[in-house]
Amino acid sequence: MSALFPVINHLIQQNPEHRQDLSRLSGKTLSLNLAGFGLTGRINHDGFLETADQPADTLITFHQSAIRKILTGQEPGVGDISLEGDLMLGMTVLPILGSLRYYASDDLARIFGDSLAGSISERAANIGQTVKKIGQSIAEQISDFSREPESPVIDAATLSAWMEEVDKLRDDVARLNERLDRLELDRLIFRRPMPMNSPFHNIGIVTRPNTPEIQNTAHTLIQFLQGHGLTVYLDEIGIEERCIYVQDTVGCHIVSKSDLGKHCDLVIVLGGDGTFLSVAREIAPRTVPVIGINQGHLGFLTQIPRENMTEELLPVLEGKYLPEERILIEATLVRDGETIHRALALNDAVLSRGGAGQMIEFEVFINQEFVYTQRSDGLIVSTPTGSTAYSLAAGGPIMQAGLHAFTLVPICPQSMTNRPIAIPDTSEIEILVTQSGDARVHFDGQSFIDVQNLDRIIIRRYHNPLRILHPTDYQYFRTLRQKLHWGEQLV
Repeated sequence: MSALFPVINHLIQQNPEHRQDLSRLSGKTLSLNLAGFGLTGRINHDGFLETADQPADTLITFHQSAIRKILTGQEPGVGDISLEGDLMLGMTVLPILGSLRYYASDDLARIFGDSLAGSISERAANIGQTVKKIGQSIAEQISDFSREPESPVIDAATLSAWMEEVDKLRDDVARLNERLDRLELDRLIFRRPMPMNSPFHNIGIVTRPNTPEIQNTAHTLIQFLQGHGLTVYLDEIGIEERCIYVQDTVGCHIVSKSDLGKHCDLVIVLGGDGTFLSVAREIAPRTVPVIGINQGHLGFLTQIPRENMTEELLPVLEGKYLPEERILIEATLVRDGETIHRALALNDAVLSRGGAGQMIEFEVFINQEFVYTQRSDGLIVSTPTGSTAYSLAAGGPIMQAGLHAFTLVPICPQSMTNRPIAIPDTSEIEILVTQSGDARVHFDGQSFIDVQNLDRIIIRRYHNPLRILHPTDYQYFRTLRQKLHWGEQLV
């Protein structure tokens, strides 16, 4: 009868007030005897039953007469149920166990919807009603329990008949337990989604790479979206890296990150700012809006906390949000008159020295007008979005996210008079590398290309902006205060 533990504990889980009562009896061992079928379990500190080898503190016996009366719709009487051992413990536990209710519709509605959940609950009614009747009988007659066994002698024919009923009950419980294990896999077959009047219908989800612990958050998000009748697209890399449960892929479309923009009208980033940056570069050509749920650390871009993501996402899916456009950089590397590399960046394009350690030398032109020659560790060309990233660490200014401007921020310049400058985003920036050493150009700190002497780096604003969606209570300067800890006492 150990297979019944998951079912009993599931009932306890559905009745938190009784679970709390049971937790106060932590360490006590119960033995339940149902017409010869024994079940012994110890109450743990969480109020659940677990297997136990030690002798029971109290023995609760449901005699054949009690089960027969319950199965035939009658009320058990005095002598049908008996207690042995610690009587006070038994008298305490009985009304708790007897009051447990199986809320099948609550358990199943989350997956199937209200209509189908009701149907499944009805099919399991014989089990639920049996539990209920036991509880009612115990609650009403607790004061009349006797330690004496029942006096009537059960004849062989009667015993055989209702032993068949006991076997049927046991089999029904086993089938119910198996059904509960399959609920998640069967959810799409029986799903009755709640339609949502949303401007978004196809939702893409990208997860932070190499983060298996994100599975539970992804599961909640997928269930939430599908529960509102929305079509879900998943990034194939997240599945390969086991960031998403296999069962959650059922009913979802699996595509590459670069193809999300083709199919989706909203992309949700489940990760940190790094994940957000990589997604932004992929979907920018298609102008698909994006929203971030923070699974990382700082979270300048992924602002919705995962703890209450469904509450904050719901208004967004209903069309209540603050849209914001962010400019991107398009950088081109030209060598001997030929374009050898092109890349996008949401934060910055950074020319920097390599591992050799010596300074590099380059000339900067803006709209073909010579600006300066610089010897330094490098140069950061930043968007307003990137102004709170590497640019800020190098001494650059913070620019409000919606500004249409670039900043040029030197990295450890030889001349202390080389200071950051801001220019309109309509400008074309050209960097001519004259002494490269082992320099390279980085894009958002996630990709790079090596440069050589006389290479030209051409930087322009990308023709498509990135459209970011925020909850309606979003405030840029509040974000700065929270992330940069402005106003906190300095130690």
